[in-house]
Amino acid sequence: MDTIKKIYQQFSNLFQTMSGSQRAILLSVPLLMMLAFGFLFFRDSQSSYVSLSLGKDFTTEEVIHAEEVLLRAGLTDFSRKGQRIMVPQNEVPRYNAALIEGGGLPTDWASEWQEQFEKSSMFVSKDQLQVMRDIALGNQLRRMIRAIPAIEDASVMWARSKKRLRWNNTTPEVTATVMVKPRPGRELTPVLVTSLRAAVSTMVPDLTTDSVTVFDQSTGTSFTADDKNEAFDSKFISWVNKHTKNYQDKILDSLSYIPDVIVNVNVDVENLKRYVERKQEISTDGSVTLQSKEQSTERSLVEKPTRAEPGARSNQPNSLAVARGNEKNEKVTETNNEATTAPSFTWTEKEFVAAMPSTVQVSVSIPEDYYSAVALKRGIKKGEAEADIAAFKQATAAIQTEVETSIQKHVQKLIPSQSATDAVSVASYVRVDAEVPEIALPLTESVGEFVSQWGSTLGLGLFAIWALWMLNKSMPQMEEVNSEEIDLPLKRPVDSTPEEESVKPKKEPTQRDEVQLLVRDNPEVAAMVLSKWIHSKS
Repeated sequence: MDTIKKIYQQFSNLFQTMSGSQRAILLSVPLLMMLAFGFLFFRDSQSSYVSLSLGKDFTTEEVIHAEEVLLRAGLTDFSRKGQRIMVPQNEVPRYNAALIEGGGLPTDWASEWQEQFEKSSMFVSKDQLQVMRDIALGNQLRRMIRAIPAIEDASVMWARSKKRLRWNNTTPEVTATVMVKPRPGRELTPVLVTSLRAAVSTMVPDLTTDSVTVFDQSTGTSFTADDKNEAFDSKFISWVNKHTKNYQDKILDSLSYIPDVIVNVNVDVENLKRYVERKQEISTDGSVTLQSKEQSTERSLVEKPTRAEPGARSNQPNSLAVARGNEKNEKVTETNNEATTAPSFTWTEKEFVAAMPSTVQVSVSIPEDYYSAVALKRGIKKGEAEADIAAFKQATAAIQTEVETSIQKHVQKLIPSQSATDAVSVASYVRVDAEVPEIALPLTESVGEFVSQWGSTLGLGLFAIWALWMLNKSMPQMEEVNSEEIDLPLKRPVDSTPEEESVKPKKEPTQRDEVQLLVRDNPEVAAMVLSKWIHSKS
């Protein structure tokens, strides 16, 4: 306490000895420094900076990837606050678009809502239970889709319409969007898109395949259900690009032994969505029996001579006289055949697949130094004489003709047979290394960037140095003392004068002092005496 009073007294005496300007500087410098530090400290919190992805906490990998994507896009006005990325409020759509294009936006949407229902009690509403079920189903769908080798990340979002009338028994309409991010170097094939739509539609209640949209985050392309009434949809161009890439990759693989070969492919696709060909041929040489009917009738007639019947007269023998005449037998057979015939014919029906390549045109470009390398590989040396140089050029030209002819025949077998004979073109080109221009930033831009990044810190540091210099200048200078002339002993006893010894009488030791001295010198004896005294009192 005395130390604080002493320091305060020294500061008060020093402050009173200062002039008015010195006092103003002493009070204004700390105040300005506090205001400057306060401005730097509260600048981010008071500015209009918001976090991306609705305040979503990024993982460590997502933060690093998102920062790389933003820097590649030329967006530098962002800061990292914990696991969040803070950007200007008016630039949020631009930053989100850059993250979506670069694949840096997190897609795990269910985790943003799951925390809101983790603390729910047993008295929850039906809507809250439905949301919790949707969250669990969304997480399961995300894990299932991410298990596909071609998918790096995915999420599923769906919306369900509400019934407006209670007596309406129709099921609510459900629509879903599957957001996927393919792995680098992979793309969404039509088969994979169809499989994703079918898998999601079977797991979400009341959801049909036609109501599922697949969104590719790497290219920004959406895949919807086919419209039967539309002749050409958005998939036509993608179908053409797929055929082009298929033939280009196939030809590049076959010509991979040629370094720096360039292959360009142009595919002509049939502009028919559905093509059915029906053909009927009638043969005049033969006929075909359509119906045959055969009917046969047979009759037998027997005629005998007339004689008396037995028993016609009584008392007469059986052997009666028979009239003269011959016995007649007659048999009649009738046959009727009917047949219906028609000329023979052939009915042919063909249904062609839509958007198939009709013709393919290929252009192959080979570097000229490849022929020289082949010539050297075959043992043809390039001499320094003019005759050797001419012979080497002639051999190179022959090799060029041989290689171009061989490649043309080889590529012709890789394209459809209905393509023209001149559909393959082989040419040569001279490689020229492009000069990369040196980009030098102007001095003004470099200085401006340095000032914008370190200007406030340097200004504050210079201001603090100037304030300390002014304060030191205003302080009174102390006289320098030669330390060699002063020889202070480590321990110097204070000599008392005879007058002080006569004034201060010696105190006689009291009984208390004697007891303390006894206890200090003989603690065991003192303890024994105290114990006896306590026993005697008890």
